[in-house]
Amino acid sequence: MMQVSHRPQRYETCVIKEGDLEVVREDLSQFQRPPRVPARVVLNNQTFSVFETDHYDTVLYSVQLANLETLRYEEDENCFVAQDETSGSKITLCSLLTTTGISLKANINNWIQSIAFF
Repeated sequence: MMQVSHRPQRYETCVIKEGDLEVVREDLSQFQRPPRVPARVVLNNQTFSVFETDHYDTVLYSVQLANLETLRYEEDENCFVAQDETSGSKITLCSLLTTTGISLKANINNWIQSIAFF
């Protein structure tokens, strides 16, 4: 699985965190196991958003940060579920191999910690 974008991973403490993760497409029920597709994820001090491409007009999921809850994805330790506490809508995100050399588990833990920190 390759990155979804050629944009650099970006992080400014409490301002923005931007990078690529995989989305578990549980809505595609015709597959025996839900496929995973790359997506661009942007966390800022107001919202958590997932985009299908590196263009910001392809929003797949977005939630106000104040309403965001993160849950462990029990089927894979390299994934987490982002859930809107208000509407109940959710999305499962997993680590992608990156060129930074960080492990899949460390990458996902970093995202969870950043969400809590923001």
